[in-house]
Amino acid sequence: MNRRTQRRAERSHLVAVLLVLGVVVAGCDWTSYRYGPEHTGANPTELAISAANVSTIERRFTARTGIASSATPVVSRGVVYLPGLPQSHFFDGRLYAFDAAGSQGCTGAPAVCSPLWSVSPVDISSTPAVVGGTIYIGAYDRLVAYDENRVSGCTGVPVTCVPMWQTAPSADASEWVSTSPTVAGGVVFVGTVGGRLLAFDAAGTTGCSGTPTTCQPLWSATVGTSIRSAPAVAGGRVYVSTGHGTLAAFDDAGTAGCSGSPVTCAPLWRANGRFSSPAVAGGRVYVSTGDGTLAAFDAAGSAGCTGTPTTCVPLWTGLAGAAGDPGPPPAVAGGRVFVGTRDGELVAFDAAGTTGCSGTPRRCVALWRGPVGAPATSPIVANGVVYVGSSTTLLAFDAAGASGCLCETCTPLLSIPAGGEPTIANGVVYTVHDDLAANGTVIDALSLP
Repeated sequence: MNRRTQRRAERSHLVAVLLVLGVVVAGCDWTSYRYGPEHTGANPTELAISAANVSTIERRFTARTGIASSATPVVSRGVVYLPGLPQSHFFDGRLYAFDAAGSQGCTGAPAVCSPLWSVSPVDISSTPAVVGGTIYIGAYDRLVAYDENRVSGCTGVPVTCVPMWQTAPSADASEWVSTSPTVAGGVVFVGTVGGRLLAFDAAGTTGCSGTPTTCQPLWSATVGTSIRSAPAVAGGRVYVSTGHGTLAAFDDAGTAGCSGSPVTCAPLWRANGRFSSPAVAGGRVYVSTGDGTLAAFDAAGSAGCTGTPTTCVPLWTGLAGAAGDPGPPPAVAGGRVFVGTRDGELVAFDAAGTTGCSGTPRRCVALWRGPVGAPATSPIVANGVVYVGSSTTLLAFDAAGASGCLCETCTPLLSIPAGGEPTIANGVVYTVHDDLAANGTVIDALSLP
């Protein structure tokens, strides 16, 4: 082999390695609300932090937005995104982007980071979803889609961007986007203030026209009262709850149970009650309820379901916490379901509804419980560790209920001042908490030393 051929082979090998590494890194990202379209709150590709070493994680860097935010961060291709969502009438409407490594735009030790860039053409109202090189985000009266690479629709120094496509702005507040977008199978799903589920072409092509490109729904469905939880998509179905009366399942292709022009869809099945955002795993739909329980439904709408239209009751329920508004959505991983309660506990159940379960209707007792501090956030799971926040603290528990556990009561492996609902990507745990004195939000990034 001559030197030129050898160099060409070496370059080809290097490109292949980089491509593989890019796939690995992308696979470890946390790119949308509750990780993926199923909203399980579990990152199955995260391997760095474990129950054995989580107690040693420390703050890598902090970052700050200009406004108190009720969103959770998402991570894609080395960038952490956080919108300046309002918790009250104060908001700045920006989408902030920070270096996920805590290097670029960062100074000091531990590092304090400034935004790499921000977008502020509209009033942002949701956690974004970053899928296939596009950033999808709710903006009150519309859904907008930006080029993640900041090329298409972007000009100037500093770079400013306009949406690649958007939905038609609506003066009718009932049509405003009220949930984070969920992207699956080339379709973007969002809920509205008026209780409609809308499906759009993620590519901004079908049903889209004009300059700027404006898109109409591929199909829609009326669910009930205001939809406050992001739709979950799995197994060809999209699941959505209103929080005040309905959990419903639809054909995600807009075919079964759908008709007319424009296409409107009826539920394949529904359940009555007050529910959190759903999480879908193993053929089950898991929700927290307004009566303080965790409930599991048959995702296919078969077991426990009767009548026309089809109405379902839970396959099993487990008492999780105090009654009230629906609690935070559960996380599902490793055959277990984890839920944070409003009265300050993390509770684990057998996802199959077998261990610790009996009776008709089937009731389950917790496999283990751990103190968190009221109110507990939605938990997340990665590599055998469950992370959950309170308003001031981030805690981590052994998902197996082994380390630090005695008589079905577990103590945290980690308790660190941070707070807020966490996300985890590429060996870094990100949390968000408010700095009310400065009317801002702090992102804390924690990793192994």
